[in-house]
Amino acid sequence: MEQKEKERRRPSGKGRCLFCGRSQEGCLEINTRDGKTLNLCGECLEVLYGYYRQEHQRQPVEAIPTPRQIREELDRRVIGQEEAKKILSVAAYNHFKRGKLGRGIQKNNILLAGPSGSGKTLLAKALADCLNVPFVIADATSFTEAGYIGADVESCIEALLKKAGGDVRAAEHGIVYLDEIDKIAKKGGAPGNGRDISGEGVQNALLKLMEGTTVQVRSGPARMLAQERKTAVKTDQILFICGGAFAGMDEPEEKPAGFLATREPRKPKQHRAEDFIRYGMTPELMGRLPVIASLSELTSRDLVRVLTEPEGCLIGHYQDLLKLDGVALTFTDEALEGIARKASENGTGARGLQTVMEDLMLDIMYQAPEEEAPCVYRITESSIRTHLPEITLLEELQEQMAEG
Repeated sequence: MEQKEKERRRPSGKGRCLFCGRSQEGCLEINTRDGKTLNLCGECLEVLYGYYRQEHQRQPVEAIPTPRQIREELDRRVIGQEEAKKILSVAAYNHFKRGKLGRGIQKNNILLAGPSGSGKTLLAKALADCLNVPFVIADATSFTEAGYIGADVESCIEALLKKAGGDVRAAEHGIVYLDEIDKIAKKGGAPGNGRDISGEGVQNALLKLMEGTTVQVRSGPARMLAQERKTAVKTDQILFICGGAFAGMDEPEEKPAGFLATREPRKPKQHRAEDFIRYGMTPELMGRLPVIASLSELTSRDLVRVLTEPEGCLIGHYQDLLKLDGVALTFTDEALEGIARKASENGTGARGLQTVMEDLMLDIMYQAPEEEAPCVYRITESSIRTHLPEITLLEELQEQMAEG
């Protein structure tokens, strides 16, 4: 009887699944290279596909770009910060090579220190795109020490797993960017008697996560009356990049005043771990951040380049929007310099460009859809004050070019 049951389950004949042996009308016929035909049911095909995804997709350790290639990709996306790009490229390359050598080498987690709007987040995002790995941004100020109400530090790993589409292997080679890391510095830069729930306590909670451990995170959608599913994710190969402004760390004790004061951006000081420890970061956390890159405040010339050069730049964005209304948009060099100067005065770096551009383009984009004929909007230096462009009809422009 048992022998007959084995014969019945054995895959023999059309319609029987190669693996489970069940006879189903919904079996798929798969032709192999040697001319054979295999039958697979839907369930077995799903299991095989999941195994293939986990084992063969996304292998950043085996095929990672060189530091020079990483640097070239960063140059396409980020303006300035040349030294920081070089440090980041080498650190990322060595971090992913570390996976081939095992656990003997310390992780190359990275700390980016620089003023707001200098490109810290953009650098981390461009690096993840270059390496083709999952990437998440987590706000360090939202974390609290275990046992208190608020997000725990493992929530960033859960977000990374979701970003990887549930692919554990891909998540274990991803990048986590911890923003506003300077906001969890110890109060007063020295240990106190009370518990610092969102400061020193969070720094201590991050230690094992950044060094390398296994965390159990939720996976799959939550369902009522169903047991919550947990997935184990190793953080040994996850690259942690911490970013913060660390305002006031470089301020001199005696600040110049009056005509001695200047708005010129200062050159970045190459900080050491001791500087951050004095600021309020714990020595243990700084030990997990061996690579430190300092970013400088962007100059007006840099801001002009931010407006026009990178992929998806602001000027190109507004030109594409107005093109849909039959309006061509141009900017004079003086206008670009005026926009950059205004953003620089606000002290918000590249982020301030968006605010200045929105204010400048509001009235212009309000009237553009009602233009009767194709025309050219020319933004000049005076347009920054009046919010009105110089308008030239396309026919008139063609006549001027023909006469010239």
